[in-house]
Amino acid sequence: MKILIADDDALWVKIVSHYFSLKKHEVRSAGTFAGALALAAGQRPDCILADGELADGGISAFCAAIKTTAGLEKTALVCVSGAEQCPAESGADACVVKGGALSELEAVIGAALKARLG
Repeated sequence: MKILIADDDALWVKIVSHYFSLKKHEVRSAGTFAGALALAAGQRPDCILADGELADGGISAFCAAIKTTAGLEKTALVCVSGAEQCPAESGADACVVKGGALSELEAVIGAALKARLG
């Protein structure tokens, strides 16, 4: 599975990247939504883990951009927020609070992918 992380928290990105790399997933990351959108267009990840807010925008605009980019229609979007919860109108397939168990994040990704792929 290809996972793209859109987050500016370098330590969190490192931890999550390491976890999913050990599980044999291909992991890429970007610190901005613009960078993540560019990577996603070229790499076509199966799932994007996106922070709720980055310096160049919010999750809602990012989700809308991903959903209208050719080749990314089946990409699962998971908002991983430092806040208690992501906004319901974010457009993400699922939302989780940053800092929880990585096994739980993995389960959320699996459910989001299953829902996206039918």
